[in-house]
Amino acid sequence: GGAEGFCGGGLGAAPAAMAVFTTDGGRHRGCCFGPPEAACILTFSGARWRLWGEQEGASETTHRDPAETYSAACWGPGSQRLALGCTSGRVQVWDPYAGELVGPVAEAFRAVVGGRDAAVVALAALQPHRAAVFAGCKASPEILEIGVLDGVTRRTFRAGKASVCQLATAGGPGAEWLLSAGAGSALRLWHLVDAAADERPRVHAKLAGPASQVTCLDVCCVGDQVVAASADGAMQVDVFVCPTAAAAEADARGPAMAAAFVLSCHEPIQSARVVLDRADGAPAAKARTGVIGFGPSLLAYWCFGVDRAGKGPRAPKTVAAAFTLSASDMGGRVLGARGTAADAPLVVAFGPLAQPAFARVTPPASREERPTVEPLSDLARSRSAGAGSHTEPAAAQAAAAAKTEAPEARRPVVIGPLDVTAGRRQPKRRRPSQAEGLEGREDDDRAPKRLSVLLEGVEQPVMDGSEGLSIVPALRQGLRAKDGLSISKVLQTGDRRVMDNTVAQLSGQEAFDLLQECAQRLMVRRTYSHSICGWMQRVLLRHCAFISSRPLLQRALQPLHDVFESRCSTHRSLLLLQGRLQNVRDCGRQVIAKQKRERETVRTPLLEYVEGDEDAVEEATSEGGGEAAEESGDALDSDDDAMDEWLDLDGD
Repeated sequence: GGAEGFCGGGLGAAPAAMAVFTTDGGRHRGCCFGPPEAACILTFSGARWRLWGEQEGASETTHRDPAETYSAACWGPGSQRLALGCTSGRVQVWDPYAGELVGPVAEAFRAVVGGRDAAVVALAALQPHRAAVFAGCKASPEILEIGVLDGVTRRTFRAGKASVCQLATAGGPGAEWLLSAGAGSALRLWHLVDAAADERPRVHAKLAGPASQVTCLDVCCVGDQVVAASADGAMQVDVFVCPTAAAAEADARGPAMAAAFVLSCHEPIQSARVVLDRADGAPAAKARTGVIGFGPSLLAYWCFGVDRAGKGPRAPKTVAAAFTLSASDMGGRVLGARGTAADAPLVVAFGPLAQPAFARVTPPASREERPTVEPLSDLARSRSAGAGSHTEPAAAQAAAAAKTEAPEARRPVVIGPLDVTAGRRQPKRRRPSQAEGLEGREDDDRAPKRLSVLLEGVEQPVMDGSEGLSIVPALRQGLRAKDGLSISKVLQTGDRRVMDNTVAQLSGQEAFDLLQECAQRLMVRRTYSHSICGWMQRVLLRHCAFISSRPLLQRALQPLHDVFESRCSTHRSLLLLQGRLQNVRDCGRQVIAKQKRERETVRTPLLEYVEGDEDAVEEATSEGGGEAAEESGDALDSDDDAMDEWLDLDGD
């Protein structure tokens, strides 16, 4: 399987864009709620898209295009138009009720980028009088304004230095706004001018985006202010409040505006939608604002007033969730949610993407009560009954809870805390003064020996209350129970101190199990690859000796080696680094082998001395000298005889 992104739409003045994460096999999946008057949800997977009715839970319209693969979608105002982006770079606009194309298919990024990088990842519809849609591509920082009826690219402008990953639009009194997010850059709020004017959109404000890639954006107008929300898959949602006055135009090089509200949660939030409530006749600036956030395992709802934003650029106000619902309470994975006003019932889609079910969730009257879940179809009732969902009215739920649950048993449940009182697996190093007191004990004869080992050996880490943050109990419980959700929550922690202290308290086998879990998630969840690699680093630093001493464990890590090989094969810089590291390793091995041979090989001496060798040398020298003298004398005598014979012959 792979990661899937699900976003809702149609909750503000204009539907927001929706982007999805690609799976390992290259398939794109997602869903997008339509406006309230449409009462349906769009789902797409690969080359097929479908419309599902909320009341019946059945497929109303379906279409399959073998030549395309859908990657993004958004609804137009009034649910009269449905835009779908394709991996080929084209954009299709459909009539959702007739199941027909409204106009010609727009070439869009296929004519600009081309290839596999031309996939459309973000779409955002404009107001009806414009009849256009904005599109973003993962390989280009350009944003295209595409006509709905003719498929022509009307305007192009650059959103920043990085590629576009999310888009959202909103309409206000006399103005329209576009919110864009790029990979690793600040969010930009654009003021859209008249469609007939030649002037390009200008940046109205820059917003401080999250460190990770944005997974969802939403924007709406509240009086003379613009409210923007962004989620990045973390356990919070950032909400920005920006004035619409012209004097607030952003400086291209100025600092980005900080978040006014931080909506906290105990589960990852993939998408967030803003809803407004003005039924009470209050001024727009003081209207209650609600935010619906959801991920695969949770649905959360926050309610606050825009006029209560934190004072100062670096003082965001933290808001806790008014209520939450888990996937087990719903009866399946949360796909999306739609709301019409703050404190109004929500429509939630849950279950598998191939057959979603729908339920109406009524917010509780107080924090002590639980929300009411009312299934809207027979399929939803069967799933909710299997999960034990709360389908009774709120009053009946409160009465039943008062009878069956004692007051003292109602305690708050704290999920995922940092445990600072974990048991110490390594003994704490003691001071010499404490060592003297321990040496005098007679009840333990081994105490001096243990103390000397502690003092003379390697220094052990001190795990006190200030530096001993650890989540090892939750991690150990998740490893033993094979609970993938709890392990995933632990692996999303990026604090280095927490990671070091947690890994240090694990045993060798537990560390190897954690390494295996990290390897599995590294292949399918690239969003958290940075934190997962951090955990793997610390496991290898702490427990490398245990793993390297067991060949069976080394062979079990072969899939991890294959993952690194496949990831490095697409980056030239990593291949060069790998080659240099291998060269250094081979040179080091040669040096070690050479030193080993020098120690083992006995060198032959140039000269060996034995007692009595000098006498033998003198005798050999004297004997050689006598023989040479005799030979020289015989040679002289022969020369004299030859000379005499020659003289005698001359006289004759």
